Amino acid sequence: MVESFNEPAAETEIAKAEQKMGNTFPNSFKELLLIHNGQRNEYLEQRFEYVGVVGNYDL
Repeated sequence: MVESFNEPAAETEIAKAEQKMGNTFPNSFKELLLIHNGQRNEYLEQRFEYVGVVGNYDL
């Protein structure tokens, strides 16, 4: 499962997503994004190739 984690989000990406959404993420959530930004889909029948928090937004 760990092998399917996406790469970490950059702090600049997190800040840009917060600005676009008009929210400030909790520090614990930002810390998680700095470890990995979601997870690639291992189930081919599902619609999305990966699930990423920052990556799913057109920044």
